[in-house]
Amino acid sequence: MNRQAAGLAGCDCRVRLERQARSACVAAAGSGAIFACAVLQAGGICGNQEESKMKRRDFVLCGAAAGLLIPAAGAAGASRQQKSQAPGADEQQVLLARDNAWGRAEKEGDIAALEQLLDEHFMLVDFDGSTYSKAQYLDSLRKTRFDSYLISKQLVRHWGETGIVTGEWRAKWTFEDKEDQGTLRFTAVFARRQGVWLAVAESVVKLAG
Repeated sequence: MNRQAAGLAGCDCRVRLERQARSACVAAAGSGAIFACAVLQAGGICGNQEESKMKRRDFVLCGAAAGLLIPAAGAAGASRQQKSQAPGADEQQVLLARDNAWGRAEKEGDIAALEQLLDEHFMLVDFDGSTYSKAQYLDSLRKTRFDSYLISKQLVRHWGETGIVTGEWRAKWTFEDKEDQGTLRFTAVFARRQGVWLAVAESVVKLAG
């Protein structure tokens, strides 16, 4: 190969290397692609050793820059994922659904549904200080008719296998032919049993007015 031909080959090699370097940098910065393949290619394309060394250096510098960008992009992606999926968010929605199902079953007198929603050791502390086991609570509901029933202002908290739902309950009801009404503040405690949230306790306080 004469010098002119070698010069043309070297020029063509430089053009190809520069194009590959730009493409590799863009790919590494944009998508986090592995950069090692471009470094390997830099050593084998040119017949000119000096060109190869120079382009290898350019590739390595570009690879180093990409190495700085890739962790940053990964960290940004992880941050976005954490923001979109707050810890415990799904479980809080499940707890809220369970509490709402409890309210519907109580309002409708659905004892079968309540049997599935309440733990066997469920305990209710009523606004007058009296306590009810699960069986006593369900028995009292059999004697109760609700004329109005509204739950509002629910807040959900979740820690591991334990969840708490607080809120307000406003109702009119008749118990053993005696009418009553009121607004209560309740705190319901749930525990996860074999992957299912069950109500284990509730305490209610009657609000003035």
